[in-house]
Amino acid sequence: MYHVTMFFFATVALVLSFVMICPAFARSLNELEDLDEIGKGRIKAIDAEIRRHPGQWKLYEKKAKLYGNMFQEEKALTEFEKAIRLNPNEPKLYRQKAELYMSLGRNVEALREYHRLLVHDPGDAGALTGIAVIVQARGDNEEALKFFNRSIKADPGSKCSHEYRGELYMKLGRYREAAKDFDFLVKNKPGDMKSLFSRADAYLKGRDYPRALADYTRIIELHGDVAEPYVIRGDVYRSAGSYQKARSDYEKAIELDPPREVMARAHYGLAMVYHKLGESKLEKEELSRARALGYFTGKRSQ
Repeated sequence: MYHVTMFFFATVALVLSFVMICPAFARSLNELEDLDEIGKGRIKAIDAEIRRHPGQWKLYEKKAKLYGNMFQEEKALTEFEKAIRLNPNEPKLYRQKAELYMSLGRNVEALREYHRLLVHDPGDAGALTGIAVIVQARGDNEEALKFFNRSIKADPGSKCSHEYRGELYMKLGRYREAAKDFDFLVKNKPGDMKSLFSRADAYLKGRDYPRALADYTRIIELHGDVAEPYVIRGDVYRSAGSYQKARSDYEKAIELDPPREVMARAHYGLAMVYHKLGESKLEKEELSRARALGYFTGKRSQ
């Protein structure tokens, strides 16, 4: 019945990326050329060090990182492997190589490196999380959950693992367990709106309406100029039979002039409130507005 889009966060991310990237775009190519020249100079210096100290694995690691920063990933992978041959018992080398493979979308190779890492450190939380993410991506959710559980057992404070596991619990319909993971994030990532939204959604889908209302009210207190939380809270109020409160939230959402989809949902919610209040004329008007905005439903929601 309820669906929480992430429009607010997508919009914020889009704006932030635009602000961060566009002002520097005109000079970005020159900067990259400068960085490339600097990188080449540093590579030569490291090569000179390697000739003097050929058994120093950290020099190969340093060279690999430089190649990675220069977007020469294949060379970076080669240097990481050289470092591993010199020091096969250093877990971070496998982790860095695995993460580079993941950034390239080469999950099979990344999985191999994570498993190589676990041979040396069976409780490495980062490797366990990485494996879980890859396993989930190929559709084995239950196996992924086992690795997320192992990761959190190894590092109970890992915010990354709690977030991934919470999202997986949501996908599996295990909303109460998801809410616990998102609750951990809310408490350990102060001010993080995505975590608060996620917890609210988990409470809502798990039918824990009092907690869902509390979270959406908090979101509205922090971002009262965003329409969607009003629509969602209005839906909760309507389900609970608090029709006047629901109407107030829908009207506030409409007043904020949100994007088309959110506006349509607000008008539809308002129509359902008027239906419950026996205001058939107003119900038809709001349904007409919702449909004009592209909101269609096969049956009336109660």
